[in-house]
Parts: sequence; structure tokens; C-alpha cells
Amino acid sequence: MKNYRLLFLLICGMTVLSLQVKASSGVHPILKGTRVVAATLLDTLKADTKDPVCGMPVKKGSTLTVLYKDKVYGFCTRSCKASFSKQPEKFVKVKAKK
Repeated sequence: MKNYRLLFLLICGMTVLSLQVKASSGVHPILKGTRVVAATLLDTLKADTKDPVCGMPVKKGSTLTVLYKDKVYGFCTRSCKASFSKQPEKFVKVKAKK
């Protein structure tokens, strides 16, 4: 039984690594051409901030994050994170104009 658990963990680890490599190339095959913004699953916010999509406050330690152009953005919900991931330039430019 231990061998099966080890094999399962090994396969899962390789799959995650494969998805991260494919995502970093810009287009993810599972998402069928959807542009993928580089995301770090384990990133957490280092300070309180505002959601760039809706403007709601996001607390330090949140794991709903996306790394875009060397900056970590935090989100209040998964839907805001998804909206940002589809068109990050739209929300970064809006923030820059203010």
C-alpha cells in the first residue's frame, strides 16, 4: 500500500510541475488557449492591499494571489482573481491612471 501512495504522490508532483512549466509559457492546453498569467500557488500577501478588480480590501496573508510583472496582486474572491488573470493589463492600467 505504501508503494501506491508513493507512486501517487510522485505522479501528482510531476503533474503540478508540468502544469507550472506549461503555464509559464503563456498558453495552457487544458484552458484551451486562455492566456495564463504566471501564478505562484504558495504566494501570500505580505501587506494589506486592495483588490485591483473591485477595490475591496484584501488582508495580509491572503492566498488568492497572482504574480504579474514581478508584483503580487491579492483578490477578495476567486472570480476577481479569474477576471484579472484573463486581462491583467486592463486592471493594472486602471490602477496606474489613479
